[in-house]
Amino acid sequence: MHPFFVFTVAMFFVLLWFVWTRIKGAEYWPTRKRRATKALDMLGLKKQDIFYDLGCGFGGVVAMAAQKCKTAVGIELDPLRAAIACARTSRYKNAKIKLGNFLNADISDANTIFLFLKQGVNQKLKSKLEKLKRGTRIVSHNWTFEGWKPCAVDARDKLYLYVIGKSNK
Repeated sequence: MHPFFVFTVAMFFVLLWFVWTRIKGAEYWPTRKRRATKALDMLGLKKQDIFYDLGCGFGGVVAMAAQKCKTAVGIELDPLRAAIACARTSRYKNAKIKLGNFLNADISDANTIFLFLKQGVNQKLKSKLEKLKRGTRIVSHNWTFEGWKPCAVDARDKLYLYVIGKSNK
């Protein structure tokens, strides 16, 4: 087989993957460790908490949260990133990575959530989050929820803490 053909086919699949993830709203922006640490501090994670990272990418924030809470769950749409996240979090018995669309996932057991999504995706997610238990804490990195008032803001790192029952009145 000619090397150019193999290269062309490989590039086609890379381009297809790149376009598909953007169409699905699964663009990847990594959260720096310092910001992730601040976000988890804002959430005030406790040993009994059930943490979700919606759009967990490579699972770095899930791995950090797993060291502090009862259960840390990451949901990722992209199969490649989900596979890497599974490998990255495999040493934590309380960490789970789920492949799928978090807009369709059952997150009703969550009481702490981290997300680094686009503004439009936050808006799509808003009605799902409003159904969560009163007191559920959510930190959004970079983007806000229109109509909700954050309970705390880290302006430097663009972290917004929301609490269901207080922020969404």
